Parts: sequence; structure tokens; C-alpha cells
Amino acid sequence: MKALENVRILDLSQKLTVSLATMYLSAYGAEVVKVEAPRTGDRARTWDPVLEKGSVYFNYLNSGKKSITLDYKTEEGAQILKKLIPLYDVICVNAEAGEMEKYGLGYEQMKE
Repeated sequence: MKALENVRILDLSQKLTVSLATMYLSAYGAEVVKVEAPRTGDRARTWDPVLEKGSVYFNYLNSGKKSITLDYKTEEGAQILKKLIPLYDVICVNAEAGEMEKYGLGYEQMKE
């Protein structure tokens, strides 16, 4: 049994820092679900080197994770995310200050 085997993490991160942290949490047994925007996905998907299976960096940072597509910046997407959040133990976000609040998804708004 791994240390974080029964921990569920929703990863709303982009690029490097939080994606790296959730990769490590996944390696310790956490179930990590990466949320990506439709059409564009995580910005790290475009980082070189990009081979036939995609960006080497993106694939490394997201190894061991499950993935879903969701645009929480739309009303429908925000409502879906609000239903998903209670299913997870940890929510990881690296958005700029005030970004999640714009969509009704800030910490104070969601802790209820």
C-alpha cells in the first residue's frame, strides 16, 4: 500500500509547478485527475521537444494521472466543477489571484 493510496486530487493546474507537485503525489499513490480546457489543453502540451506522442515535458509531468476536459470558465463548466469538487480530498490550482473567484470557484465560495 502506498502512502497516499486513498487520496483523490483534482488538478486544475497549467504548466510546471503544480503539475510537478501532483505528479509526485500520484507517484505516492494518490489518484490525480488532471482537468484541461477543451481545444487548447494544458499549455505544457506545446513545450519542446514535441515528438509523435506529444510534448516530452507534458507527458512526464502528467504521468500516472487521469484526465478530463472541462471549461470551468463557462457557466455550464463551472456548475460541473462545483459538483466534482466535493468528490476530491485536495484541489490543486495555480491560477492568478482572483481568477477562480471570477467563476464562483474561489476558496471562500467553495468551502461551504
